[in-house]
Amino acid sequence: MEWRWRRLALWCAALPLCCAVAGLAQEESAADATSVETDDEDPLAWVGPHEVHFVARVGAGGAALRSGPDPNYRVVREVPAGHLLVVVGEAPGHTRVLVPDGYVAYIHSRYLKVDDEGIGVVTSSRVNVRSLPSSQGDYPIGQVNAGVVVWVWGRKGEEDGWCEVTAPADLPLWAAEGDLDIAGDPRSDAALLAQLEALRGERRKAWEDRAGEAAARAAARRQAEQALERVQEARSLLDAARQQGAAADVEPVKALLASILESSTDPAVGLQVEALRRDIALIEQLQEAERARAALLAQLAAERQRLEDERVAAAKAAKEELYGGKLPEVGQEGAWNGFLRERADDREHPFALETGTRVAAWLRCSSGRLRLADFAGLQVCVRGRVLSIAGAPLIDVQRIEIIRK
Repeated sequence: MEWRWRRLALWCAALPLCCAVAGLAQEESAADATSVETDDEDPLAWVGPHEVHFVARVGAGGAALRSGPDPNYRVVREVPAGHLLVVVGEAPGHTRVLVPDGYVAYIHSRYLKVDDEGIGVVTSSRVNVRSLPSSQGDYPIGQVNAGVVVWVWGRKGEEDGWCEVTAPADLPLWAAEGDLDIAGDPRSDAALLAQLEALRGERRKAWEDRAGEAAARAAARRQAEQALERVQEARSLLDAARQQGAAADVEPVKALLASILESSTDPAVGLQVEALRRDIALIEQLQEAERARAALLAQLAAERQRLEDERVAAAKAAKEELYGGKLPEVGQEGAWNGFLRERADDREHPFALETGTRVAAWLRCSSGRLRLADFAGLQVCVRGRVLSIAGAPLIDVQRIEIIRK
């Protein structure tokens, strides 16, 4: 009861000043009808439609601020001794207060439009503001309408469907009557008004720091998105390069990835860039292997050509030696020198006349008068007639002369 008498006395003392201020306001309004007081000009404009009764100071035991005028309502915020609250109403045993430095509450994300800096705008009417990120078992603190602006600190609860916000400044809570003492009237006490402004300044400073961090995160997110778009461009270039096989030019992709890393420190971007660099390294390894294979094939082709040239030269030399530079014709008779070899593994041509390691002619004795096997391994001069030519002449032997045993 004592603090209520003190409040009445405070009102009585402030009444003449209020009347004077009202009279002055009427005079100024009459003198200049175009002058309209804005919120910036009224240090208590933040209380909204509420009537300020007085400012209360929290007692030595601190105070639990609840969402309703009953101990069964949930505690929304604990405030320490000496903290200032603005009293705007009362109920039996409880006082309705505004919190100058604000408190945390929750609004469902479906009713908020939030920008990159964390400023949220309510999009519907009569939206509940709650003390918990849930609509179950929690009586709303109050309601807000479309257009109300709140500071969004983050998301939590029910799979992050709720936004953690700083409650609107004019959304009151309830304190137990015995936890508060009258501090004075801010309209007549400049020092008290300055203390309220300091509390609100602390809230603004906290939000500005948070907004700066949010803006930095938003800028980093946009930068990361741009970097990821460039990563996708690099991936497309690399896919196109893969189609070129060993001729793929990956240098433009490497330059683009280096540029991306210079402009972004996002870990996700870094991981994707490293993955592409591993792909590039694999392509370069395959290119190196392909170059080595091509060099080996070129070496083998050169060796094959060398052997072929040697074969052609040897064949030419053999032709010069055996045939006087010209292959004999079918039906032609002549004499040919060489070693007579028996070729047990060749059933079609079991005997051959060889010069060096090459077959100069295949041998056959149609008359049966000569046993070619008797001359195997000897250097001979074969006389006969050419029956056919298939790689080498097939000679029907008529006579054999031994040159050297």
